[in-house]
Amino acid sequence: MNLKYVALVFFFLCLCFTSCSKHNESDSVADFGGSAFLVFGNQWIVVKEPVAAMYEAPGYENIVLNHARRGDFFEVRGKRFVTEVGEDGTHRVVVWYSCGERGWIIESSVTVYNNRMQAEHASTIVSSQ
Repeated sequence: MNLKYVALVFFFLCLCFTSCSKHNESDSVADFGGSAFLVFGNQWIVVKEPVAAMYEAPGYENIVLNHARRGDFFEVRGKRFVTEVGEDGTHRVVVWYSCGERGWIIESSVTVYNNRMQAEHASTIVSSQ
């Protein structure tokens, strides 16, 4: 009887530990120009422009790696706030979103969603426009 109890407890402990997944912290770190902060929950972006360039690094002066079409959606892998200076000398802060190896895309080309299901739904609506 004692051996059965120990085996049952061992089985449930093994089940508990194997059901836990390792959290990859690099997937939830946002890049704020040298300072890293954790992002709670994954955000998703949907491209709202007919065609949007995805750059090697945040900023228009960088190399274009890929292009995204209206309705494409990506998981946000990082964010960077970049200060841009306008022609009139004014400063404004823009957000660039990292899509992993695909590149960085500027906030004006996308809409941000809190989960994949919202992004997929929005993608179907945006694609049909």
